[in-house]
Amino acid sequence: DFTTIEEVRQEGMRASVRPLKEVAVGDVGDVLWVLLAAVGVILVIACANVANLFLVQAEEQERELAMRRALGASQGQLARYFLTQSLLLGLLGGLVGVALAYAGVRVLVTMAPPQLPRVSEIGIDGVVLAVAAILSILAGVFFGGFSLLRLRGGSATASLNEWGRRTTAGRARGRTRNLLVVSQLALALVLLAGSGLMLRTFWNLRSVDPGFDAENLLTFQLALPNVDYPDPDAMSAFHMELVDRLSALPGVAAATGVWTGLPIESTGAANSAHEEDFTPPGQAPVPHPMKVVTPGYFRAMGIPLIAGRTLERRDFEDGTGAVVVSADFARRYWTDPRDALGRRFKLMNDGDWYTIVGVVGDTRDAGIRSPPQDMIYWAMRGAGGEWYFWPRNMDYALRTQSTPESLMPAVRRVVHELDPNLPIYAVQTMEEIIGESMAGTSFTMVLLAIGAIMALLIGTVGIYGVMSYVVSRRTQEIGVRMALGAAAPTILGMVLRQGLVVILTGATLGVLGAVATTRVMRAILFGVEPVDPVTYAGVALVLTLVALAATYLPARRAARVDPIEALRYE
Repeated sequence: DFTTIEEVRQEGMRASVRPLKEVAVGDVGDVLWVLLAAVGVILVIACANVANLFLVQAEEQERELAMRRALGASQGQLARYFLTQSLLLGLLGGLVGVALAYAGVRVLVTMAPPQLPRVSEIGIDGVVLAVAAILSILAGVFFGGFSLLRLRGGSATASLNEWGRRTTAGRARGRTRNLLVVSQLALALVLLAGSGLMLRTFWNLRSVDPGFDAENLLTFQLALPNVDYPDPDAMSAFHMELVDRLSALPGVAAATGVWTGLPIESTGAANSAHEEDFTPPGQAPVPHPMKVVTPGYFRAMGIPLIAGRTLERRDFEDGTGAVVVSADFARRYWTDPRDALGRRFKLMNDGDWYTIVGVVGDTRDAGIRSPPQDMIYWAMRGAGGEWYFWPRNMDYALRTQSTPESLMPAVRRVVHELDPNLPIYAVQTMEEIIGESMAGTSFTMVLLAIGAIMALLIGTVGIYGVMSYVVSRRTQEIGVRMALGAAAPTILGMVLRQGLVVILTGATLGVLGAVATTRVMRAILFGVEPVDPVTYAGVALVLTLVALAATYLPARRAARVDPIEALRYE
């Protein structure tokens, strides 16, 4: 007990103040901002793609536009013509998108991890519809605006003459189209890089050793009511009896109980421990996480014993004051973990001495992302035979020899025999617990992967469309080249080189963009840096190969042009 603030400070205790929103939401805000940015990138890529199509359409309509100018149409009338088309297309796209969103949101909510706050409230409401309408209008203005570039300057006579010559498109037009394709590919690579980093993160989390064997491990929880279990003797007797009966079930290799949470789920409680050789009188002790366990805990959890022994039944029945510590705890004070055996410490400033009788492996109690902690494992009965801990709520774990879920009926029967009014809750396998701890990462990875694939497909369609249009506009030129002796491989290489320049430019700018933007993902990554050369090289190679495949199809068509037909082209 503490009577002054100074005594609290001497124990090394400090206040930890955080906003309630941070506690409830956690780091999900970082994830949502990343996903929002990904959606914005996809929208820009789609707009650039449609803008390219409008540019092509505008070039194909040059004669019509020239005729309209010659007949007296003003620049404003032509601008309204193009903007009406683009706005109508944008609004129709928005309507289709909202319809798809109704179905997509249901699927995503089903896939969403339970840790995502207020996930049940996600849906399509008036605010979402208003935002969708505004974005649809802005998108229509954006890609329609590129068509207006065709209306600047030039007389009707010049336009008619230029259309009549039907030569290749001017450099300015080609630069605009190529710029849009380069932008699409660059933005697609940024999303691919983010998706690749999340994939590396997920793989790294899957490869992390939690410090125990999670396979064939069934867990559940019990809470003893105050009325039926008013004192520590009754509570401890129930827990010990239940562990004994669970251990005797066919198909159970070991059973145990733990107070203050299983690994991955909880770091345990914390208590200040005065190490005999390291805490001088009057100096504040170091708080250490602690767990209260029943006999057989380390065998049931598959935590390896490094030195000494584990807690035995006599430690619980006689109150020997024996404790087991993790290797991280031992290394904190001694070079060799084995040197911790026989060392003593006591809780707070007063109390009995506790002796370290064993050192076990480290476990990741705060989650798969967090490093192991310097844990102390206690028996329920403290030194001197007193009940130091009153474990009313207890987590149980059963090491099974078959499918863990198949033993649940037998477990319920045993609990019912001891106390028919006692409910069992939080039934899970340890693999499910670990999976839930990575659910947020996997969900983010899936969403970014979907966005990256969409961006890659849209960008690929963009470069395919542009190269197809270039080939169609150069059909006469290609026919002349072939008539003068150019072979099909030469034509194929000419078109591929033109496309490769655009692809490599987009990939290079995309890598630079990824270096500048993926740093915001640092908080949600694990085991990989935001600027990861392996990931960047991999996604750049994927983008280049897919875009080259899209370029190859128009190039092959160009190589098969019949010179006679091409020379008669229009």
